Amino acid sequence: MAETDASCDSDPSDAREDLPLLSAVQKGHTECAHKLILSNMAEERHWNLDSMAFNLICDNDSGALECLLKAAAEAKVRIYDVYDAFDEEESLLNIAVGNNDEKTVAVLVKYGALINYDIWNPLSKAVRGGFTEIVRILLEAGAKTYCFEDRRVGLLPSAIFRQTLMKMRKTG
Repeated sequence: MAETDASCDSDPSDAREDLPLLSAVQKGHTECAHKLILSNMAEERHWNLDSMAFNLICDNDSGALECLLKAAAEAKVRIYDVYDAFDEEESLLNIAVGNNDEKTVAVLVKYGALINYDIWNPLSKAVRGGFTEIVRILLEAGAKTYCFEDRRVGLLPSAIFRQTLMKMRKTG
């Protein structure tokens, strides 16, 4: 079934040019979003996809985020904050972890978010927050159990890590 949406035909000269794309991803129209991203690139307009992804995470809209990431991946466009950690503590993944947003963490991991880096990594943040399901998601995705500030012991802060693992075992 082909996706049809008026936002694909919207005039890109609107005051906020990315509204058609935002509308498409919020409605789950990946094909339309993909076409809009390609059109944006061809016309050398510069939508801030990083900012859009950030806003979708802040709105806890994991469905729209997944649609945006899929459309961007199909268009071979990198959303910087998903794949790189310019400011590690404020990466999109760390924001989702801090919000205890399991669905968004799973979406970001699925689309290749950077999960292992030294300073205040997402796993450390999830453990410290007691977010056991997010800890599980990150460990299954290959998160390493070290962090910069605790290298001398080689693991996340031992007591917090053990406590979180105990919670995980109890919940299955």
